[in-house]
Amino acid sequence: MVGYLLNSRMISARDLIATLLDLARRGFLSIEEKTATHRSLFGGEKEKAEYIWKRDRDAVRSQQGKLHEHERMLVEFLFDKLASGRDT
Repeated sequence: MVGYLLNSRMISARDLIATLLDLARRGFLSIEEKTATHRSLFGGEKEKAEYIWKRDRDAVRSQQGKLHEHERMLVEFLFDKLASGRDT
């Protein structure tokens, strides 16, 4: 919200990330780190961190009044539009 107000009502990627991390801090989302091993083109292996975002449907439903409109819209966009209704 602060970034939006300070940047002439424009949002940036850092503003979206800050909102997502705040939603996770408040219990609406959870973030899980998973390490995966990937093979390189020349046969070597590299470990890469992957992050899994999960929505807590119960928290979103039961505490709907605590979500600002922009937060609700972001959660709906990420999980209902981009993830096609999947919570992960």
